[in-house]
Amino acid sequence: MCGCYQPRLDAKTKQPYRFCLADGGLMGFAGLWERWRDPASGETVKSFTIITGAPNPLGVPIHDRMPMILEPEDYRRWLGEEEASADELQALLRPYPHESMRVYPIGPAIGNVKNEGPELIEATGPDLTLTLA
Repeated sequence: MCGCYQPRLDAKTKQPYRFCLADGGLMGFAGLWERWRDPASGETVKSFTIITGAPNPLGVPIHDRMPMILEPEDYRRWLGEEEASADELQALLRPYPHESMRVYPIGPAIGNVKNEGPELIEATGPDLTLTLA
């Protein structure tokens, strides 16, 4: 994923913010998936969740949690392609380094699934990264 979006938790108007990597690269989120049979219909259901945790310093002013972003070198371990203990996997669930991220406000159009286009992620104000010095 090239970014994620979060409205400010305590705002009267839900100002959305875009979280992305400073270098514009892809983000890999820690997540869990499950396949189970719905007892009512008998259908197989595939479900997925993104694991959230404590925010890094950029996320603190916006929300009390953020997705756990994995480093590319940890993808194979998280996905079970390399051996890892439960403690080693738990250690991957930490706030992503804020120095490697960019966070900035975007317009409210992002909140409507009918909207599409690159203009949805254009900054509407200064980066929060510039205010952390």
